[in-house]
Amino acid sequence: MPSPIFYVRSLIIAGCGGVFALVAGLLVLVGWATGNTTLTQLRSDWTSMVPMTAVAFCFSGAALLAITATMNRGRVDKPLAADRWRRAAMGLALLVAVIGGRRLGLYLLGQPTELDMLGFDPGEGRGQMAVMTAIGFFLTGIALALTAQKRFHQAAQWLAAMVIFIGWIGLTRYFYDGDVTGVFFRMAMHTALLFAVLGIGIFYARPDGGFVVIWNSDTAGGVLVRRLFPAALLLPVIVGWFRLEGQRLGWYGLETGLTLFATSNVLIFAVLAWHTATKLHREDMGRRKAERTVRMEKEFSDAVIDSLPGVFYLYDQTGKFMRWNKNFEQVTGYGAAEIATMHPLDFFTGGDKVLLAARIAEVFSKGVSEVEADFVAKDGTRTPYYFTGRTVVLDGQMCLIGVGIDIAARRKAEIQIQEMNTGLERRVAERTAQLEESNKELEAFSYSVSHDLRAPLRAVDGFSQALMEDYGETLSAEARRYLDTIRSETQRMGELIDDLLTFSRLSRASLERLSIDNVAMVNSLLSGMIAESPGRKLDIRVEELPPCEADPVLLKQVWINLLSNAFKYTRRKALPVITIGSRREENTTVYYIKDNGAGFDMRYADKLFGVFQRLHRAEDYEGTGVGLAIVQRIVHRHGGSVWAEGAVDQGATFYFSL
Repeated sequence: MPSPIFYVRSLIIAGCGGVFALVAGLLVLVGWATGNTTLTQLRSDWTSMVPMTAVAFCFSGAALLAITATMNRGRVDKPLAADRWRRAAMGLALLVAVIGGRRLGLYLLGQPTELDMLGFDPGEGRGQMAVMTAIGFFLTGIALALTAQKRFHQAAQWLAAMVIFIGWIGLTRYFYDGDVTGVFFRMAMHTALLFAVLGIGIFYARPDGGFVVIWNSDTAGGVLVRRLFPAALLLPVIVGWFRLEGQRLGWYGLETGLTLFATSNVLIFAVLAWHTATKLHREDMGRRKAERTVRMEKEFSDAVIDSLPGVFYLYDQTGKFMRWNKNFEQVTGYGAAEIATMHPLDFFTGGDKVLLAARIAEVFSKGVSEVEADFVAKDGTRTPYYFTGRTVVLDGQMCLIGVGIDIAARRKAEIQIQEMNTGLERRVAERTAQLEESNKELEAFSYSVSHDLRAPLRAVDGFSQALMEDYGETLSAEARRYLDTIRSETQRMGELIDDLLTFSRLSRASLERLSIDNVAMVNSLLSGMIAESPGRKLDIRVEELPPCEADPVLLKQVWINLLSNAFKYTRRKALPVITIGSRREENTTVYYIKDNGAGFDMRYADKLFGVFQRLHRAEDYEGTGVGLAIVQRIVHRHGGSVWAEGAVDQGATFYFSL
């Protein structure tokens, strides 16, 4: 199908030819009706166009216009209107052929006719259509009738070429001042011109095939015909006229004139052929280069597609395969000829086929889809594949392009992982049960130990106190100091037992997460601690403390332990400074308590949060060494972390996040 611009341009040329023939025929009839010889014969010494010839040209022009209307209506999907114009064109074309055929029949029978004048006065020496004109109309009528059909346009264009040839003979005769008295070639000047115009119009009336397609194409044939055809029509005529004029002027004789005519034509066409061949050579070299580029790109794309680890496929909406890679053939076991005749669903069975049909429809409706299904090979082997597809438009046609990846190894790994998870869950359940049993036993042991230890501790503390009260005055100072030490250590032992019980219960206590106002909680704790340290000068700074989600009892214990440490280890500073605040780190709030107290050596930071681990002497700072271990366990139960930074005699900073 030609391009829209070429199509419309061709029909415009054909329509102009029809208008020209119709108007010219009407003007000649007007000339006969009014006696205007300029319209009927152009010059007084030229042949007149008889009225029947003018009528035939009117019919021919009208038929050509009807054909262009047929092509237009058919182009815009109006079949009924196109059919009416086609019937009108056929009727007019047959009338033209009958007019030409009638005159030829009478000529062959040797009978004159007065009908060609249609009642007008022929004048002297005029009155009948020339035989060559009759042949032209006969051929024109047949050509128009064939052009009106959807077929035979090549035959119609051959007949149109003969019509152009007849017109060209008539024009050349006038160009050479030839004989105008012969019955056979006695053709009016405008008759010859109109035959040439009609022939060209018939050519362009069918822009969808035949010679016109070649004429307007950018192929080598199109370039060749556009360069040589006009030259073949015009140059020999022009050279012949110059040869004839030279002979008439006496410059040379007949033989020399023919020699000049022949050699000039040879030279002219040799130059044209050389020039045309040069241009065609350049275009052919460019085309070959483009073909090499296209071939290299195709080879590259084929290599890329064939190197894909999975299967590659491309098919249209009807399911016809247009492209696939070598791996597709290897996986399916089918040859290229077999795949070309198969449908994509032929490679699946059962529920997978139904699923694939739905996914293919989804791709063409939504543009993309994916699915897992078993690819069934020619020998029945089933291989699990993961397919992805999306739509592409190729040459105006919607197609599906996709790839498939073998997931057999993944399926096997998933099964193994599932089996491992099942076994792991079973072992975890067993270990959890064992751990719960051990925790119960440990809790019972801790309770028993603490209960059994508390009784003798209470006895030691009680008897030491009784001894001090009853015999304190009789005891020496050294003995009383011993008794104070005994009581202090027994009380410290009681605190250790309490801390151990608290520490052991933290892992079992349930968490109740609530929204905590840290500012209110810290201020409340600070008020109590300051009240317990009367007379101490403290610089306590409470900065921004955003709320958090935590167990209020456990979080309170964290703040108590950390604040107590800050109070304790700044006791020897003249002006203790304690800062409580927070900062953001990677979308997490980190709380901190900073002091300028005793600090610690960072080399031993890993021992801070261990049970009974102390970095200072008990004589300098009291404590059981369990407080920071409790802080760490509470923070870990909240999914957070705790750490510390410090330097000896320069203070310490404890951080925690939840």
